[in-house]
Amino acid sequence: MKAALTGLLTVLVILAGSAYQYRYNGERSRIETAVTGFYHKYLGREPDRNGLNHWVRWAQDRWGLARVEQSGFVESDEHIHGPKRAAGPPAAPKRISALARLDARLFLALNRFCHSPLDYVFGWTTFLIAFYLLPVVFLYMCIWEKKDLGRKFRLVAVSALAAAAAAHALKIIVDRDRPLSFFYDRIADGAVEVKTLFGVYVAHSFPSAHTAFAFGAAAGLARAYPRGTWAFFTGALALSLTRIYVGAHFPSDVLAGALIGSAAGWGAGRAMETRFA
Repeated sequence: MKAALTGLLTVLVILAGSAYQYRYNGERSRIETAVTGFYHKYLGREPDRNGLNHWVRWAQDRWGLARVEQSGFVESDEHIHGPKRAAGPPAAPKRISALARLDARLFLALNRFCHSPLDYVFGWTTFLIAFYLLPVVFLYMCIWEKKDLGRKFRLVAVSALAAAAAAHALKIIVDRDRPLSFFYDRIADGAVEVKTLFGVYVAHSFPSAHTAFAFGAAAGLARAYPRGTWAFFTGALALSLTRIYVGAHFPSDVLAGALIGSAAGWGAGRAMETRFA
């Protein structure tokens, strides 16, 4: 019976997430068509890929179509004065370390698959390490845990929230650029394409608080159910990779979030167990 309920809950979560992703992708497609029409109407040309991505992002996640049409096209220099010739070659890229270059390359290697059918695997699932992680975990625990549900769920919740709080505090101190900001000049030159889902991500990239939240929850679950430790942390890792896929974080942000989340979550869980032992 428990296995059947677990399977049913899993199917419902997947169906709900896939339905949301389908709706989001449909809205994005309609907005992309409208923005392409703005390019034709006001600029008399086909959109470049990065420009189209930029205005679709802002229309879908921040401004809406009406403001994008007004600010992005009606009031644009290209519409008012006509296209300008490039003043010279693109600016030379900033000098960065070998590790930073590797970090950027790994990000682009995974992010390039965004806006594809893989959105139904790596897109909506990013919400499972945000708003819906603890409610979903609670529902699974309701199926499998009867005697000590309250104490064990509090352990998981405190571990996850402590990990997220630690990551948010460090995030404000470090204030690293998100990929969209980091690659801004190269995006403008057409040398790089950064794709995003579910938001316009700009600042406070390091570490990934979503990842810390997921690994904090995994640490709490591991304390509550030690036999599932590897499964919990493997699941947290798989979900954390979605933060790179949706264009929100670099791999190093995710790695740091995993380490901070594991440590803070484990420490908070241990403190809670000691206090209420």
